[in-house]
Amino acid sequence: MRGYHGGLGPGMIAGFLAGKMGKYLKRYLPGPYWDMYKATFSDGAVFAACRLFRKLACEVAEELSYTYPLQDDANMTPYLKHVRLLPADAKEIL
Repeated sequence: MRGYHGGLGPGMIAGFLAGKMGKYLKRYLPGPYWDMYKATFSDGAVFAACRLFRKLACEVAEELSYTYPLQDDANMTPYLKHVRLLPADAKEIL
């Protein structure tokens, strides 16, 4: 999604210039989004990644006249929180 978001704008090309493994991504993400992206490499990274994905995906969807599935997103977050709190030896997810 970060590549698609970076590509929004004239010709939708910039997202494809982010470099191998996104090494030039900082050039294309606005400062607050870059900070969110860096947070995806810390404790709580899954939730930081979800927040960033949600923001980028909503903007991409709007620009391309698509509808982002907000209800699916809203359902996923509590599920991930539940899974995070499972004991390490859990055999199933209830």
